[in-house]
Amino acid sequence: MVPSSSIQLPPPLADTPPPSMLKLRMCKKRPRRHVGFADERTYCVTVLDQLTEQERANTWYTSEDYAVFGKEVKAAVKRMRRGHAGDCDRGLEKYQSSTIHHEKKQRELSHYRSILSEQQRQRDTGAPNPKVLRMLSTINSKRAMQNAIDLAQNDAQEARKLDFDADYFSDLFECPHFFELLSDSESETSESEPLTSLDSFDDGFGKFHPV
Repeated sequence: MVPSSSIQLPPPLADTPPPSMLKLRMCKKRPRRHVGFADERTYCVTVLDQLTEQERANTWYTSEDYAVFGKEVKAAVKRMRRGHAGDCDRGLEKYQSSTIHHEKKQRELSHYRSILSEQQRQRDTGAPNPKVLRMLSTINSKRAMQNAIDLAQNDAQEARKLDFDADYFSDLFECPHFFELLSDSESETSESEPLTSLDSFDDGFGKFHPV
């Protein structure tokens, strides 16, 4: 009989974790990836139940509003046809020339017909080909695309002008000596040529007309 002290027992099971526990520990050692989201503004839309009758009426254009819009459009078109600058013609292109408007409509109809005809041909032959439709659409809309680019460039130029004017006047008003110079110039004007009325006062932005 072998004495019990000489028998080597296997280590307890707690010291050798199962393979599943090893995989779990390996997974915990991997670096975690975090996903972040930028802050977003939240807009609260007022429901109709919270509006008064007057606020509801002001939400939509009325027939009187459309009548005023129509009169303003007619007046602006007349001024543009006479060659008077100053009005924005965006959205009024079709009123400037009936010939140009008719040609534009004909191009649109030709574009629609070519696309629909090609779609029908592909259905009849059982060979759909979206690349051909894309090619036709690209060719037919090339002129419209160029017009859109030209309009965007004009808008960019006008926006730069507005930014320049805004920066100029903001810098001017921020000058610490601006109001001192303005008061000095007004005092010199009053000494040399006194103003008889507000009708003759010109501040550089146009003649001032009291209401």
